[in-house]
Formats: sequence, C-alpha cells, structure tokens
Amino acid sequence: MSEQIAISSAIGRIARRPGVYAPRTESYITRVASCGSLLVQKDRILASLICIVAFCGQCRQAHAERTSGPYVLKVIHPFAISAAEYREGGVRGNLVRLSPGYDDGTGQVIIPVRRYALWEDHIVGRAESGFFILNTVQARTESTVRESLKITDNEEEWRRLLQSHGVPATISLLDPDSVAGERKNRDLRPWQYDRMHGLLGLRDGDWAACIAFLGVVVSFGVGMVGRPRPCRWMLAGGIGLSSVIVGPLVIGGGGAAAGVALFIWPATCVAAMAGGSRCRRGKQRQTKATRNRA
Repeated sequence: MSEQIAISSAIGRIARRPGVYAPRTESYITRVASCGSLLVQKDRILASLICIVAFCGQCRQAHAERTSGPYVLKVIHPFAISAAEYREGGVRGNLVRLSPGYDDGTGQVIIPVRRYALWEDHIVGRAESGFFILNTVQARTESTVRESLKITDNEEEWRRLLQSHGVPATISLLDPDSVAGERKNRDLRPWQYDRMHGLLGLRDGDWAACIAFLGVVVSFGVGMVGRPRPCRWMLAGGIGLSSVIVGPLVIGGGGAAAGVALFIWPATCVAAMAGGSRCRRGKQRQTKATRNRA
C-alpha cells in the first residue's frame, strides 16, 4: 500500500506541472500506478502461495493416510482383524493370528471376516460365506488353529454351536470398520509410528511433512537475509534436498511420493528463496519511500 502511495505521489507531482498533463490524465495515471504497484507485489503473493500449497498438500496426504487405508484391529491377543485397503464382497478383513513381535497384521490368516463379536475366549462372526466360531484358548498355536475353528453355512446350526460353547445365541455382531472408528490411530496402525515413536502424538508421516515444509520456510528466510547469489541458490537447493532426505525418505519411509519430491522439492525451496528475496527488496523500497516522504 505504501508503494502505491509513493508511486502515485511521484506521478501526481509530475502531473501537476503546468502544460504537462490535464487533471483527468492525472487520475488515469494514478490508476495505472495502482496496477503497477500490484504487479510489484505479485512476487510476494506467489511466494506465499507456494508455501501454502506445499503445506496444504502435505496436510491433505497426512489426513488421508490417517483416516483411511489398511488397519489392524486387535480382538484378543494374539488374534486381530487385518483390514485390507481394497475389499470385495463386503469382507472387512482377515482374522489372523499375529506372529510374535509383529503388530502390522503379519501372521497366520484364519478366515475372511464380515462381522465379528468377542465373548470371553471365543471369537464368533460372519465369514465371507457362512458363520464361524473360534476358541482362542485352544488355538494358541498354529497347529491347533484349524482344529479350534468351526465353520457352518447354516445360521441356525451356528447359533446351536454358540450355545454349546457358552456363547449367547442372540449375540450382536459388530462391523470392524465401526469399531476401528472408535480406536486411536496408533492402536490401529502402529507401523506409522515406528521411527519417531509417536513424539508429540504425531505420525512419522506428519513429522516428514513438517520437516519438508520447514525446508521451505528456512529457504524463504535465506532469501529475506541477503541478495540472491549463486551460493544462496545452491544453499536453498541443498536445504530442499536435505529436508526431503531426512523427512519423507528417512522418517516417512520413502515411497513413490518421496521419490518425486526428491526432484521437485529443491526447486520449490529455490522458488521460496526467490520469493523471500523479492519481499526483502519490496521492504527496502517501502522504507526508502517512507524516508523520502518524511
């Protein structure tokens, strides 16, 4: 705004000289000066948009990973429902017997599950085709799982099996997705907290996004400090490359998105540094105009 006033005042003084410009022309030149001032500020707006778009993109990806995708719903140790990302026929996931030391769904697959319920030491439910009941006390080893699993296609026969095992025949079955919606993300997806161990309650993907965005902020600050020289361009590119390596590659675990960011993010940091440099020059011009008016 101060740049617009300074430009308009300077042109206004010229326009008031006798025989140079008419009063209407002065108004026209003032509007042109306003447009010129907006063009001067466009680089600052562009730099801000780069930072905002980068941050929003990382936040959107982190939110999608947090609220969707595969999960492991623990039922009773060591049994859990491992839900896949892509499901068919109403199947929510597989009932698995987790391997010792693994919480990511690795283990012996028992049966595909649509709905389930837990009654004391028995897991019962509706399978992909039919109904099942599993005695978890007898199924402590892989060799005894199949012997402890009873499957039937007839619902009446299944309810008689429930009663014979001491399970109420009118037990209500639960949707694994609904139960998972009430659990903490760290309980459902422990593999997302391996490297940072849930520091400050954030996932590894959240930390990766924060570090990557921090590289943009630091690069913008480098541009605000001094003039854009070759060493500063290289510094901004190095900051972008380092933030991608430490963030998405090491902490975030890599992936296709991290590989793409390895090439795009250094250029983003260089653009942020250029925006910071533009802001610094605009601030200097604003200060100089203020002094001239004084």
